[in-house]
Amino acid sequence: MREKIKLVCLYQVVMHYRLPFYNRISKDPEIDFTLIHGKGLKEGKLRNTNLDNVTFRRFQIPELRIPLPFSPLLLFYLMRESPKIVFTEGSSSLINASIAFFYAKLFKKKFIWWSLGTLTNKKYSGLRKFINRWEKYIEKSSDAIFTYSTQGRNYFLSRGVDDKKIYVAVNVFDTETKLEEIKRFYIEGYLDDTCFNIGFIGTIQKTKNLQLLVDAVQKLNERYKNIRLHIIGDGTYLAELQRYVGESTEIKFYGRMNEGASKILGNCDAFVLPGLGGLAICEGMLNSLPIITGNADGTEYDLVGDENGFIIEDMNLESLCNKIEYLYNNPTEREKMKINSFRRITNEFSFEHYYNVFKDMVRKLTE
Repeated sequence: MREKIKLVCLYQVVMHYRLPFYNRISKDPEIDFTLIHGKGLKEGKLRNTNLDNVTFRRFQIPELRIPLPFSPLLLFYLMRESPKIVFTEGSSSLINASIAFFYAKLFKKKFIWWSLGTLTNKKYSGLRKFINRWEKYIEKSSDAIFTYSTQGRNYFLSRGVDDKKIYVAVNVFDTETKLEEIKRFYIEGYLDDTCFNIGFIGTIQKTKNLQLLVDAVQKLNERYKNIRLHIIGDGTYLAELQRYVGESTEIKFYGRMNEGASKILGNCDAFVLPGLGGLAICEGMLNSLPIITGNADGTEYDLVGDENGFIIEDMNLESLCNKIEYLYNNPTEREKMKINSFRRITNEFSFEHYYNVFKDMVRKLTE
């Protein structure tokens, strides 16, 4: 019997949407899996989910933030665990990723850089430009790149990474588990169906550009009167956004919902992501919604096409209003897009496909 492949994953925090992926790796009979993560922050996106029911092997290690997380004992943990493969979060945890890279090269282990690549139109200057050169060296020296999208692949190719090292697995939820949740919580007629209901789900941050979506809804209601926006999520920008909305009855906030959002999204007519993100698009598609998105995290170019929605480059108030208005005035086309969204996410970008890409990468690294 072949010895299990010892794999350690490094990530800043344990996010709820990553749990199914970690669980799947831990149950793989060919992999001996350990997750090493930090404490995270008290608020915002970088906080650990509830870990009470986690069964896979993990360590929460001490860290400093300067401002990126730095775990002084990480090298010693890696030396103690002695994994054959280190699978690490990329630029957003560069200090710890660099320690892991040093470990892998020193002890002749395999190193996987897990990264979306870069966001559209992102520019570097000063110290960040120097850091970018170091990142580029790590990328080119990695044994594999595990990236979120075709755009990510193109980015790494442009930086001189060997195409054979790049593995694209479009960033998705555990689609089967999410579909079971949707069926369990969906309530037909939960929203007023005489209104045109727009859904959003995600962390409430300034980068989500939600003020633009609020402006679009309010502008369109000067004419149509019955457009409603449903915002699911919390975050550091929530209070400011609520102040911006004021007493408006056109916009409703629901707070964070790790489960049960389908009773809202499943009764919406469209899903809009006006700023950064990506996983939220998957949730909109699993709830059979047409998608309107701007530049998100690169996955939008894989997930969204003419048959199920719109990608608006350089989104502004006019362009966003035009696409919402098109869906409002074309119910037949809207229904076709709903069907196509669901079909695309379940047939082409399922969690099973995501995991198979990961497993193929691990196998090739250990052949």
